[in-house]
Amino acid sequence: MRTKVLLELEKVNLRLKSAKAKVTIRESNGSLQLRATLPIKPGDKDSNGTGRKQYNLSLNIPANLDGLKTAEEEAYELGKLIARKNFEWNDKYLGNEAIKKEFKTLGELLEKFEEEYFKTHKRTTKSEHTFFYYFSRTKRFTNPQDLATAENLIGSIEQIDKEWAKYNAARAIAAFCATFNIEIDLSKYSKMPENNSRNIPTDAEISEGILKFENYQHNRGSQVNQNVQDSWQLWRWAYGMLAV
Repeated sequence: MRTKVLLELEKVNLRLKSAKAKVTIRESNGSLQLRATLPIKPGDKDSNGTGRKQYNLSLNIPANLDGLKTAEEEAYELGKLIARKNFEWNDKYLGNEAIKKEFKTLGELLEKFEEEYFKTHKRTTKSEHTFFYYFSRTKRFTNPQDLATAENLIGSIEQIDKEWAKYNAARAIAAFCATFNIEIDLSKYSKMPENNSRNIPTDAEISEGILKFENYQHNRGSQVNQNVQDSWQLWRWAYGMLAV
């Protein structure tokens, strides 16, 4: 699916170039961004002294075929503003900065996650399950009191010990960041782990466990159902087979 989207993205950018829109579209972390040279953003430094700078604008557009249609429409609209010299930095184009004015912590963003996510995703049984996957893991592995910054989110991932848990958390947090236009690089965690690490008990620990079954038989109370009084032997056998 991603390959198909990227191929279509090339075609869209060719159309924009032919139309001399002076805007291109790029994919980043599962979302689409508009790239254009614009007047210096409020609060930004004019390091070249030209009064203009190239920016990537995140408009909360998912990187899929429907999202490409929306992004192309937005690109033409932005191109018209540039050509007419009518472009202004408003909340729509400020993206991250506009969101930061409204939210401060991860907990506050999580409260808005569902509402914002389904603005760009059709609500179906499948998409609701997908959203729950993203929401539950983001909530589980992050601190709601932390500010919603890439640094804090990456720090949360780094604290996870299990490789599969780390991989799943990164996938969920990537979707969370795409929804709220948080610039973050999670490519380090994109490779699927080969297997989970396990703590295998020693032979001595296994032998100690075997003895506990017989100790249970001697120390249990007298109120035992006669039909299952010897079931501990079956469980001991199962334990031994698993140990082997």
